[in-house]
Amino acid sequence: MTDDRHLSGKLEPPPPLEDSSPPRAHDERTSTTRGRRAVGEDAVEASAVRPSRSEARPPGGAGPGGGGGGAAFGAPPEPAARPYSEVAVADTPQSMASQIIALASNPNLNVETLQALVSMQERMERRQAEIEFTEALATLPPIRVKKNGKVELGPGKGSYPFAKWEDIARIIDPLLSDRGFRLVFDSQPRQADGGGLIVTGTLLHRAGHSRTASMPLSLDSGPGRNNLQAMGSTLSYGKRYCTEMLLNVVREGEDKDGSDADPITDVECAELSRGLTETGLNLNAFLSLFGVTAIPDIQRKDLATARNAINLKRRGRQP
Repeated sequence: MTDDRHLSGKLEPPPPLEDSSPPRAHDERTSTTRGRRAVGEDAVEASAVRPSRSEARPPGGAGPGGGGGGAAFGAPPEPAARPYSEVAVADTPQSMASQIIALASNPNLNVETLQALVSMQERMERRQAEIEFTEALATLPPIRVKKNGKVELGPGKGSYPFAKWEDIARIIDPLLSDRGFRLVFDSQPRQADGGGLIVTGTLLHRAGHSRTASMPLSLDSGPGRNNLQAMGSTLSYGKRYCTEMLLNVVREGEDKDGSDADPITDVECAELSRGLTETGLNLNAFLSLFGVTAIPDIQRKDLATARNAINLKRRGRQP
């Protein structure tokens, strides 16, 4: 039997085994270390210029594997949220209310800031209501009412005309309704100056703004009136005068041409007529003192003299 090994004179090495494992990934740290060993300090400076992964990642952990919303590696940082003190202010009360609701849902909003925003909204609402009130009031036409009423001063004492409340209401009601207005009244007892009433009129507008006017009055206890009738007549006087102040109502027959005429008011007419009735002073003699034929024609400059004449008669002396 023949041994082939002895024939060849030497043994052949076995063929190398093939490496089936995947190629090893490039190790950057190892490469950097080798580079440093190869070139020394120059390699260190070169690696310092290149930003690290942590430096390139945007704030909040954004970037690969960072849970920051998948922002691109090396993207510029997102702008920081503005503080609530820098929130843009709304330009209307409605948009301001929506903004307040949105901000109130944030737990980081403090109470002081919320109160300041609510106060700002209330001021904006009041200002807007005033603007709408003024704009609507400016559209009212001039209001003129004829003096269709008549006050009888008693037998032989004549009478004087006045603008009745029902005539005023018939003219102003449709004008006010079309513009979102409503006129309401209230009264309270007047404690000073012999009693009576303080009548207050309030002009309301649908936007929320209002305007008031008040008139203090003594009881209109004219001829033949009981206390209840005197109270009703006084209230009617107050409603007319409050309305005239709020809406600039002009009673037909008053001076409107800028002359010096300045007749006394209906309330002052009623005052003088009561004085004449109480004292029994002759009406014609009284009117002749001022050169007029009716009490409403007495001018304001003569009112003090008219009152003095009535007071002299009360004390038993002829004027």
